Amino acid sequence: MRAVEHPAPLVAGSQGNLQVLENGNWVVGWGEVPTSRNTAPPGSSCSMRTFPPPMSPYRAYRFPWTGQPAGSPAVAYVPSPGAAGGGTLYASWNGATGVASWRVLAGPTPATLTPLSSRGQDGLRDGDLSLPASVAGENVAAQAPRRLGRVLGSSPAVRAP
Repeated sequence: MRAVEHPAPLVAGSQGNLQVLENGNWVVGWGEVPTSRNTAPPGSSCSMRTFPPPMSPYRAYRFPWTGQPAGSPAVAYVPSPGAAGGGTLYASWNGATGVASWRVLAGPTPATLTPLSSRGQDGLRDGDLSLPASVAGENVAAQAPRRLGRVLGSSPAVRAP
């Protein structure tokens, strides 16, 4: 049996758990103290998580998961300042884990959108896509393809002023 110590003074009066991962690392939940720690034996810390009040998870686990939101991605178009034209299309799909990139679509009507550009996804970070001045007056939307190209979701079109 081994003891697992928190790097800072910490006292948890109840609950808590330890999960051994496939790679030999451990996930330690500190019970009534809203903190978890991923460690690599013999105790070096890989990561630490502290949950804000009022959250009080009494156990911590690490499992693979996939997030597929029920709704569509959301977009907002923000014109560039000044007379240069163009702007940025911000795309977000909170919780979607399979998004590999963001693809911008543009066209004269929502029914006639065609691909304009794309940008790789950076982890769970949402898309911020620069658009040229040529999209002024067009409808723009974003698609969220997965790695092999299948589209997971498409936003509704918005008008670029």
